[in-house]
Amino acid sequence: MVSMRESSRTQKFFYNSLSTAFYQCIVMLAGFVIPKVMLLYYGSEMNGLVSSINQFISYFNLVEAGLAGAAVYALYKPLAENNYEEINHVVSATKKFYIQAGNAFVVLLISLAALYPIIIKKGNLSGVIIGVFVLILGAKGVLEFYTLAKYRVLLTADQKTYVISIASSVYTILNMIIIYCLGRARVSILLLYAVSLLAVFARTLILMIYVKVKYPAIDYNAEPDKKALNKRWDALTLQILGVVQNGAPAILATFFLNLTTVSIYAVYTMVITGINGVLSIFNSGLSSSFGDVIAKKEDDILKKAYGEFEFAYYMIITIIYSIAFVMITPFIKVYTSGIKDADYIQPMIGFFVVLNGYLSSIKTPQGMLVISAGHYKETKYQTLAQALILIIAGLILVKPLGLIGILIGACLSNLYRDADLMLYVPKKIVNITWIRSFKRIVWSVFSVMVIYIIFQGRLTQYVHSYVSWIVVSFLIGIAATVIVLASAMMIDRKQMGGIAKRIIHIRYRKPMAKVIKIAVLGIAAIIAAAGITAYAVLHSYLNKINLVTVDQQPSPPIAEEAVPEYEDLEVEAAPCPAAADSIDSSGEEITAMEDKIRKNMEANQIPILQDEDVFNVLLIGSDTRTSGGNGRSDAMIVVSINKRTKTITATSILRDIYLQIPGKKNNRINAAYALGGADLLMDTIEQNFKMPIDRYASVDFFAFVDIVDAVGGVTIEVTEKEIPVINRYVAEMNQLTGVEESLDQLTTPGIQTLNGKQALGYARNRYVGNNDFERTARQRRVLEQIFTGAKDLNIIELNNLMKKILPQVTTNLKKGEIFSLILSMPSYIGYDLQQWSIPVQGSYSNMRIHGAAVLGIDFDKNIDEIIKRIYKTEPETASQVQTK
Repeated sequence: MVSMRESSRTQKFFYNSLSTAFYQCIVMLAGFVIPKVMLLYYGSEMNGLVSSINQFISYFNLVEAGLAGAAVYALYKPLAENNYEEINHVVSATKKFYIQAGNAFVVLLISLAALYPIIIKKGNLSGVIIGVFVLILGAKGVLEFYTLAKYRVLLTADQKTYVISIASSVYTILNMIIIYCLGRARVSILLLYAVSLLAVFARTLILMIYVKVKYPAIDYNAEPDKKALNKRWDALTLQILGVVQNGAPAILATFFLNLTTVSIYAVYTMVITGINGVLSIFNSGLSSSFGDVIAKKEDDILKKAYGEFEFAYYMIITIIYSIAFVMITPFIKVYTSGIKDADYIQPMIGFFVVLNGYLSSIKTPQGMLVISAGHYKETKYQTLAQALILIIAGLILVKPLGLIGILIGACLSNLYRDADLMLYVPKKIVNITWIRSFKRIVWSVFSVMVIYIIFQGRLTQYVHSYVSWIVVSFLIGIAATVIVLASAMMIDRKQMGGIAKRIIHIRYRKPMAKVIKIAVLGIAAIIAAAGITAYAVLHSYLNKINLVTVDQQPSPPIAEEAVPEYEDLEVEAAPCPAAADSIDSSGEEITAMEDKIRKNMEANQIPILQDEDVFNVLLIGSDTRTSGGNGRSDAMIVVSINKRTKTITATSILRDIYLQIPGKKNNRINAAYALGGADLLMDTIEQNFKMPIDRYASVDFFAFVDIVDAVGGVTIEVTEKEIPVINRYVAEMNQLTGVEESLDQLTTPGIQTLNGKQALGYARNRYVGNNDFERTARQRRVLEQIFTGAKDLNIIELNNLMKKILPQVTTNLKKGEIFSLILSMPSYIGYDLQQWSIPVQGSYSNMRIHGAAVLGIDFDKNIDEIIKRIYKTEPETASQVQTK
């Protein structure tokens, strides 16, 4: 059975783990949000500069000279004995030494501010600005020395890290909110980090109040006992190792590579930081707990507890790092989508970053006991050896191998330390054989290799967004857990049983148990409520859309004979020369064009392209002026989402293209919508241009006007010649809506914000410039402005927009596809947006056939362009793609 004393320690472990779990969730979120803000709004070089400066500053923490570790160790015994006189002597000495360390930190920080601009390439920033930036980034460390550290030491030693976690969660949330908001506003980088310092004061205030209330007998002004901290200089060597291990790669990259490479390294190590945060949940407060056991010389309890912890911890890192090896590159692809100033997709860097993190985690159980037992002096030479291996190997390998060489040096240093601690701790602290630890490490390494081999290259091709990454990681995690638990049962069934008993026999204090239960249930309820609410909102939106299934009949088409061949507006600017000429093109030209159309449709020389990474949706702008009919497709834009190349391509199809409408006569493409609705238009595009169009979304004039008005209008530069055409269309819409025709007429050219009716008139204009080519460019220009305006709407405005326009949208997108598009929208925002039109230059001629002005095109040239622009492959390979 588990003793009451063990149960008490397990309770504290549980409390600390719960609070640490919440804190690490916040830290991981901030760890992903803040670098993304830096990359998006300030660039890779600035992100690298921040990372580089922070690594330099981290070395200055060595002025603490092992003070935290020594102080925590010195407090174990008096706290266990409730000896406040001794506690006060220690905390008073701790406060005094921290003030001295803070003074030294300030001197070093000022020195760095003066020297850093000299030794580092400045880029676009002046030396003075970089110097000030160094001071601002270092100010956080200064505040911690003077205000925070003394409280943190006491609470850590008393196994109350949950208080520190709560205070740190508040700090992290405030810091993240400040950086995110100011970053989006694109304020000066100096102002951004200066304002973020306010969050540090919030954390200090929380800890100060808690210590005063819960430890009323604490006196930081008591006579300091300097001898109580005599282990600080021995603890310094362990602190040096931590600083070197974390900071040396970035420092070496700063000196021998460049700031962009530092940024790449920082993005990858961000993942390992997140993993370490997860792992810290499982060992939160354990160092103090083991320190309490060692101080009381409870050797049997130490052996039993350490054996169970080591085994459990190796199971956990095996599962987590197995996932990391497989999923780090897919994550970086999603995270850095839209970042074009550096190549972040480097699988080898990802592999060595994860390997280094894994090797570092292997020694965590042993390293924690070194701290708990205060064996700083006994292990200082091995600690220094590890640091030297990293630095020397990094210096040797950085020139031939770059960043990978530095990472190999880090891996070698961790490998040495793993072997050293595996031999030292069992013999010097726990008094057991090292063989047991060796077997567990071999088992962990073998299990990671097996899981990596099974899943590398599998399932990851389905990762295109954060949601899909989470789903795939979850599936791999389930498989990894099954493999690890099954193999763990085979190698040490007894130890597995001990771990299970420890979990089962946790005894809570009733008040705390109630709080924990309420907190867990509350969190679960919030998550469930958020999920249900999100689903309900999305579902309500979907119900507003006119969803058309494949077995539903389209709206009654307009009779073929009722479809006019050509319409014109009598405006000042004439159409293109061919349209102005009332004489048909020569019989030879018409025959040649008809023959091209027939061969393109019947010979099927180029197959219809199929690519699982490309999703095509046809956006239709109908010129329907009354309900109950289709009208003609005044605007046709194919939006292609290529997940492989992370591009969104908007392809305008000019309405005057002369082609074959399946089952109908040859005609202009815009007649297809009037003759057979969206289905016939999609079929026409697919068969003539060999690109699959399975989905569409259609809006009419009135919906277009509402959309533009809902986003607050669009900012467009209007020319003098465009004004009369726009006003003519505005007058038409006014007449259809029953208002005064002169309302909303434009009077002056220039850059201005157009409302819905004015933007519609601008987008419909084909009589100024190069005919329909210029009109489709105007349509894409307005569409881009609508997207820009929608991104700036708040939640309430966006909700109102959706409620207003969705009932006017007709689509055959399935509900599941719409959900998928919505969930993937955050990743699509970072995609490269490209736009063009069909036909391309040099592939068409202006013709007149049966009295209608049309475009006769070279289908082969335009299909080749579709292959290159949308599918991102050479036309020669198109024949290798499966036909539909």
